[in-house]
Amino acid sequence: MKYSIDISSDDIQDILLEEKINFNNFNNTQPSYGFNLDNHIGKIGFKEELLSGLILSNFESRFTNNTKLSGYSLTPIFSMHFMLNGSVNYETPSFNRPVDGGQNNIWSLTEGELGCSRYKKDISCSSWSVSFEESFLKKLVNAYPDLLNDPYLRHINGETFCLNKNYMPSNCEMNLIISQIGNAKFMGNICHLYTEAKVMELLALQLQQHENKEADIPCLCCLNKSELDKIYEAKDILISDINSPPTILDLSRNIGMNEKKLQNGFKEVFNQTVYGCLFDHKMNLARQLILDTDKTIFEVALDCGYEYASHFTTAFKRKYGLTPKQFKKIL
Repeated sequence: MKYSIDISSDDIQDILLEEKINFNNFNNTQPSYGFNLDNHIGKIGFKEELLSGLILSNFESRFTNNTKLSGYSLTPIFSMHFMLNGSVNYETPSFNRPVDGGQNNIWSLTEGELGCSRYKKDISCSSWSVSFEESFLKKLVNAYPDLLNDPYLRHINGETFCLNKNYMPSNCEMNLIISQIGNAKFMGNICHLYTEAKVMELLALQLQQHENKEADIPCLCCLNKSELDKIYEAKDILISDINSPPTILDLSRNIGMNEKKLQNGFKEVFNQTVYGCLFDHKMNLARQLILDTDKTIFEVALDCGYEYASHFTTAFKRKYGLTPKQFKKIL
């Protein structure tokens, strides 16, 4: 996968910020590639990793002024794209739309397609994507033609498109899988196999989301922008103190939304109940603590809001199919 990017500020009054910085011919000839930029334009971190036909990419940025990244693809790209934080506007001759943190889509970029991304100043943004090498993508299409044949034909015919007209909300399950893929390096020799399996799981969730949208499955509460912001605020409040989480009544009062709307909103946005989201957050935190720290199971249990290690062990096994001790042994 190769592409070229120019970075420049939209503030033409500042001569320094008119400077363009060129990054040409990023490629996957090595297992991993990355760079970091920190100057008057702002901060950028980019990392790309090749794993058995899959290209995993992370991009983080924070610019000192409104900034435009202009570029074009030197090879066709078929990618699962997840905006994790911040907000950016993607523009090509084929589509022009804002994307916010917590949203996802599947997109195809044709070779030589011109486009740009616009970032607002002083906003931290991060995105994560998985791109498929052509040989891997073709095998995948042959295995699941009913699901992938139509977008694949559009892709090989040189069309630039997003599978969903509008970006879709990423649910807790998707976010958990992205976190699991990020920690796969700790799994030793099975890292690549585990990563591929998780990518397939993530792709299945995206395709299911697309099918639900195509089938016009109605939203549970038809949230507007203000209500959507309140749902995300409610989730932040919910997971901010997992030792003493608020009741649904308290949570609804805190954000100014009635209980039924709040509960339906969680199902619509996160495909989870309120406490289902809290449970997934606890289990994701538990997994990270087991992977990244030397804490005992009892200490992890306390950090995850469980007073008794036995209750934590039961919950962890329900989520992952292994007890925390069994999980720790396979690392």
